[in-house]
Amino acid sequence: MKTLRTVPLLVIAVLVFSAWMPSPAFARSAEAATAIVSGGPNQTAEVVTTKVVPLTVKNRTGGVLFITLEGPKTYYFTIPDAKAKFLIIPGRYRVRAISTGCSGTFEQKKYFKDGGNLVYYCDSQ
Repeated sequence: MKTLRTVPLLVIAVLVFSAWMPSPAFARSAEAATAIVSGGPNQTAEVVTTKVVPLTVKNRTGGVLFITLEGPKTYYFTIPDAKAKFLIIPGRYRVRAISTGCSGTFEQKKYFKDGGNLVYYCDSQ
């Protein structure tokens, strides 16, 4: 009977201690993001490098700017009234922006080959 009580306590102790163990952290460089692609358990893994380019967004709307990029990958950015930098996969994107500082939605199609800059401001009314 004591053994049956000891087993759940031991399992709980192992789970608690494993949660305190440090976990690895991964970061991606500014030049490239790397992914490992495997073809199966008996095949070798191959490293695939995806090019990324810088995107600078300047928010001069006086409010919080919400941007959606839809293209080779979909991105969602929230930018306070400031300048922000991001890394994106190059390609053609549909850009939608909305700000709490002005009304309306701004939409455009843009091609980012070597990076790009986006500047948003509200029209004075």
